[in-house]
Amino acid sequence: MSAINAIYNANIYIDGNSLLGNASEFKLPEFEFGQDDHTGLGMVGTIKLPNGVEALEG
Repeated sequence: MSAINAIYNANIYIDGNSLLGNASEFKLPEFEFGQDDHTGLGMVGTIKLPNGVEALEG
């Protein structure tokens, strides 16, 4: 599996409509998935379930 760590020569848009300029390099943030512990009725133990992606900073 390949990973993308940065994007080069990217166009930057405002509201997806107006071109603001060109970014020479943009480093992508690390993705961290949050997890919740879940204990169901009749379950002996707990399981961890994903609850989404944590806040990203660019």
